[in-house]
Amino acid sequence: MSGYDDLTEEHRAFLNAHAIDDDVIDAAGLWSALKRDDLPGGIDRMVTLAPVPGIVIPYRDADGKVTSYRYRPDNPAPDPKRDGKPAKYVGQPGVNVPNFARVNESDRVLTVEGEKQTLAACSYAPADLDVIGIPGCSVWHGMDLSFMEGKTVYVAFDADRRTNPDVAREAAGFAGALAKAGAVSVRFVNPPGEGKDGLDDVLARLEEDERTDALVSWIEAAEELNALGLTYDGLHRTAVLAEAQRQYVTRKARELVDDQIARETGHAIDWAARAINGADWLDADEPEPRACFEVRYLAACRARTSSEVSGRGFIDQEEP
Repeated sequence: MSGYDDLTEEHRAFLNAHAIDDDVIDAAGLWSALKRDDLPGGIDRMVTLAPVPGIVIPYRDADGKVTSYRYRPDNPAPDPKRDGKPAKYVGQPGVNVPNFARVNESDRVLTVEGEKQTLAACSYAPADLDVIGIPGCSVWHGMDLSFMEGKTVYVAFDADRRTNPDVAREAAGFAGALAKAGAVSVRFVNPPGEGKDGLDDVLARLEEDERTDALVSWIEAAEELNALGLTYDGLHRTAVLAEAQRQYVTRKARELVDDQIARETGHAIDWAARAINGADWLDADEPEPRACFEVRYLAACRARTSSEVSGRGFIDQEEP
């Protein structure tokens, strides 16, 4: 297996271009896998999903000990378990742990989705923040989060948290799991990215000397989530759009799905408008707990098949 100093110039340049500085690269212990013998145990047997060459990324515990590895192939192979989508990263089977990428025993933690994103955060986050990475927005399920007890947690998911209802749901669930683990506050960072941009993509578009100040400003502006898994900026956009499209959406939804889903769609729109306008969470004739609105909203998004009226379309479209 390769050593810490075996990172090719091409791979180092690739990481630098994603706002990851050389000190962080070296401290993280990344290496280039140029042949199968260079891959960690478990990943080396994934002949189809883990083609070489690529970059090996160690995951560490709070004491700096390597606990597992993730692998980024240069040319990802299609994953049959994900409808042929490219397997951009491959992990060791049966391992689900966070990456304690930078630990100073701070009471403030920046938790970042994605490997490159985490390393970019280590490169430019303020020194008084610990940086912990998770491989994806949904892998917190079953993860021991007890180390978050007493922490103020800032979460940086990719930009599609603001447009993809499934990712929004995972964000809301993660926030709940962190609170259950004892985090004193959970707030979501909103870098000005689009689509699936990660923190590394947004930082890389800035001049190097602008990146720390920008990241600090995004952290300072971090928001708590509402019950739909959207920050209030995203919720506002949804509510404004809903006011203009209410009649059309309700009519179209009834054509596509059964009456119950259409009613659920209307409830979600009403809830968004009430929240923005400062009204009560629930109407007098709607005695259900507010958590039901997340379920209704996401059920409606999954049930509808027309992109014109999908929950994602509500958010993606331009405001009227």
